[in-house]
Amino acid sequence: MERRSEAVVAVQFDPEDGRKAFVRALGQAGAAKVTVIDVFGQDTPVSGKESTQDLMVKFGVKSSNYSISSITPSDVFSTFIRVSNYLKGKSTATVNSTTGSLGNITMGDYVNLKSLTVAAYNGNGGNFDRTNTDLAGENESLRLMVVGINPYSGKNDNGTSTPHLIFHFRGHMEQARMESTSTNENGYLGSEMRKYLTPVDGVPGSGNYWTALKASGVPESVVWKVSRRVANKGNADGTHTIEDYLWLPTEREMFGPSGSSYSPPFWSNTTYETNTNQGYFAYYNSDAKRIKSSDNRITVGYWLASPQYYYVSIRDTDFCCANAIDGVNSGAFAIGRSSVVPAFAVK
Repeated sequence: MERRSEAVVAVQFDPEDGRKAFVRALGQAGAAKVTVIDVFGQDTPVSGKESTQDLMVKFGVKSSNYSISSITPSDVFSTFIRVSNYLKGKSTATVNSTTGSLGNITMGDYVNLKSLTVAAYNGNGGNFDRTNTDLAGENESLRLMVVGINPYSGKNDNGTSTPHLIFHFRGHMEQARMESTSTNENGYLGSEMRKYLTPVDGVPGSGNYWTALKASGVPESVVWKVSRRVANKGNADGTHTIEDYLWLPTEREMFGPSGSSYSPPFWSNTTYETNTNQGYFAYYNSDAKRIKSSDNRITVGYWLASPQYYYVSIRDTDFCCANAIDGVNSGAFAIGRSSVVPAFAVK
C-alpha cells in the first residue's frame, strides 16, 4: 500500500481525545502526519503521544497497565497524599511557562475515579450513581484533571508560598439548576447550587457532592479552601469571598484575563471580577478544551459561578455558562438545567 505523507481530518469534538483516536486510525492506514482541522478553525499538527500522565502511575500507586475497575478509594487517597507531599517540597518553585509544569506535574495530568455516588440536595441534582466509563481508552467521565498550577499565588488572601493545583472534572455527569427561581440576586455564595456542592455553615444536609468525592477517595486534608472572589450578583455592588472545598469556576477562571488573545467579551461583571482578583486555569487555552461531554459523548453547557451581568440588557435572572457546542461563554436562566462540573484546589 502506498504510504501517504499527510492526512487531513475534520472533527467536531474535543481534540484532547479525538486527535489521538484519529492518529491511531490513520497511522494504521499509512499516514505519516495528521493535521486535524476542527470546527473551531484551529489547524493543529499532531505528532507523538500526549505528554499528560496518570498521576496514580506517575506517583507509584498503580502500575501502567492497571484497569479502571481495580481502582479503590484507597488508591485515590494515596495518590492525592503523594501529590500533596510533592507540592510541599516545591514551596519556592514557579511554573515553567514553556511546558506548563511544576516539577514533575504537567497541565492535563489526571486522577481517575472508579465511581461516584451523589445524593440530591433539596430535590436538585444528585441521585446518580456513576461508574467511570471508558471513552476511546480515555476513561474521561470521572477523570479529575489538573487545569491550573498556582493560579492563585499572590491573589486575594492566599499569599505567595503555597504551591497548589486546580483539579476539574474532565466530563460532566448530570444537569441541575443553579437556583429554585430565576434570580442571581443571591450570587453564587447564596445559591442552591453551592449548597449542593459544598458544606455550608448553618445549612443541614448541604455538601452532598463533596461528601461523595471524599467517599471516592479524595482526602479532605489536602484540599485547600482557596480564597476566591465572585461578583455578589449580576448588577453587582461588590464581591463575595468564596472559600469552599468544592466549587464552580468563574467565567474568568475558565476564559482567561481580559486583554489576552484567548479572552472573549465577558458576560460577567468585569468591575468586580477582575484580572487582579481572579485566577486563570491555563489548561483551558482554547474553546475546544472547554467542551465537556458525558459518558455517552453528548456535550452539554455547564454552569459557572459568575452571575451574568449583561446580554442585550442588564440581567438579574441568569448565571454564566460554557457553551455545549463550541466551549465559548454564554448564560442561562438560574432555574434552568445546565451541567455541573465542579473543581477543587490541592496544596
